[in-house]
Amino acid sequence: MLKKPSKKDVADNATLVASAAFGAMLSNGVLGFVPASKLTKPVLAIVGTVLAASISGSGTGKDIARGIALGVGIANAKDVITETIKPMLPVYTAPNAVQKFLGDSFGMNGFANEQVHFLPFQEAQAVPAAAMNGVQYADYVTVDPLM
Repeated sequence: MLKKPSKKDVADNATLVASAAFGAMLSNGVLGFVPASKLTKPVLAIVGTVLAASISGSGTGKDIARGIALGVGIANAKDVITETIKPMLPVYTAPNAVQKFLGDSFGMNGFANEQVHFLPFQEAQAVPAAAMNGVQYADYVTVDPLM
């Protein structure tokens, strides 16, 4: 049952959410230093979850530490789930509402009709899709010369 939140409840939860977001960002930094393997993200998800469950005490410090650990766990669990499910989803050229929802949920924003196609180095300009061999679903692609 829902209750009217107190200012302390809102502040505590805001601290937890901000700390979890920070933990998710730190997790990305850790992934940059750790050798990549199929087990890296699942292990970080488990470590973050167990660490969050192991933190005792009270007060803001506990909320921050727990939020950071939860952020690490949540970010990596999300990546594991996305990387597992995304290859199972078909690519639709004209998705209906449910297909678009699933695609957006699992990181397939845009589907085939909005995929980005990179062209060889040239000055930035709008290129008609017809000039791009084999590309069917884009009207124009802007090419960044710095790529």
